[in-house]
Amino acid sequence: MEAPRSKREEMTADLLSILDNIELIVKQMVTAGSQAFLYSGEHPAVREYVERAYTTMREILVRKESFAISAREGMLVYENIPLYRLSMSARKFIDYLEAKKIHGMIVARGLAFEELLRFVEVLVSPAVRVQGREEFNKELAGRGVRAITVMEIKKEDEKEWAAREPKVVYEEVVRLMRAFAHAAIRKKKFPFGESDVLVSEIAEIVSKDPRAMLDLVSIRDFDEHAFTHAANVCVLVTAFAALYGADRPRLAPVCQAALLHDIGKLSLPPEIFLGGGEPTPGQAEILRRHPVEGARALEEAEGARPLAVVVAFEHHIQYDRKGYPATKAGHRPLPISLLVQTADAYDNLTAPLRGRPPLTRVGALEEIAAGAGTVFDAAIVKGFLGMMGYYVPGTLVELDTGEVAVVEEMRGDNPSRPTVKILRGGERGARIDLAEKGPGGEYRKTVRRPLGGEDQGKKGAPAQAPGGP
Repeated sequence: MEAPRSKREEMTADLLSILDNIELIVKQMVTAGSQAFLYSGEHPAVREYVERAYTTMREILVRKESFAISAREGMLVYENIPLYRLSMSARKFIDYLEAKKIHGMIVARGLAFEELLRFVEVLVSPAVRVQGREEFNKELAGRGVRAITVMEIKKEDEKEWAAREPKVVYEEVVRLMRAFAHAAIRKKKFPFGESDVLVSEIAEIVSKDPRAMLDLVSIRDFDEHAFTHAANVCVLVTAFAALYGADRPRLAPVCQAALLHDIGKLSLPPEIFLGGGEPTPGQAEILRRHPVEGARALEEAEGARPLAVVVAFEHHIQYDRKGYPATKAGHRPLPISLLVQTADAYDNLTAPLRGRPPLTRVGALEEIAAGAGTVFDAAIVKGFLGMMGYYVPGTLVELDTGEVAVVEEMRGDNPSRPTVKILRGGERGARIDLAEKGPGGEYRKTVRRPLGGEDQGKKGAPAQAPGGP
């Protein structure tokens, strides 16, 4: 006999059922819209798919007074839950919303079939020239639609973003991490909702200039490492993602995941997660639990994205899977988890943790380079070193002259100024020493940014990731 399900299991099953229905509704509306382009809104093919969507919506409205489907940061969202299985239908539905400059739809109990049919016509028809929430809702009301309304696209106020300097935002992140620690000590809920604004601000700043906040990472307050660590890893990871091609919508989930990667430490005894000395063997074992504790806390939290749950769990597994927690054979950490692992190690290596002195920037990068291909993902290490101005041989770079070159030899005294060979945009094959200066004492050429290239990194990593738990 099957054991009865707990209330939480029933709620989870109910939610998963609704999410499946939301995906089905979107697919049915998009298919109806495609048919409407070929025929009129009254064609049987259009009405058939609208009827299917209507039936599915009513199944949800039996359980709820109303529900919302919207688009946020390039993802389809039911209420506040993103649907990460972004199908072609979901992408097309988001395109429809953006074309009409709306954010999503709210469906209320009492919906009639004809109302949904009229909504689909207004949404997909290029002949219906409405833009924004006010015009769209007015058009719906004029067609007798009462049970469906739309939401406006949430535009960021550019002046508001410009008014907050990167340093101010960084300091706010550190303050938020203190608030998390205080909540943990007092056994209160973590204020995850407060992270949303900061995550959006960091994503906005870094999308415009990936290096805008990098200098803040080097301004260390060692007494506050428990709080600045999350801010530093967040900045490093978000800058890396922006530098290597992530657009604004994709930066926010990455930023939040990096910010909250160590949240599991806050569920541990304060003397462990706030302690600065060498942990005892027993404390070290407790520290190794924090990925699981963090994933659990985020899974149960309101406002945390699923990506943050995965990164909290995976960020110590390591590229060679010799880290922790143990996982099933064949499990491979997400690239973002391996990136967070790299940034986490760098920030810990440059702080005086567990009784050892901090390494210099170059020393920390050399130790990370030594772990490429074993402890760390070699491609991520190569990109991370380039972002930090440490260019290993084989790295493709763009110079401030517009030339594209490959790093041939790294200078031990100044790894940001290697010897390069020109590949494109100048004298092909010419070898340039970037440490060479002109008559006025200025450098003749400088690396503007690293570019993608073949994976390469130093081998021979230590058995345990640098930086500790």
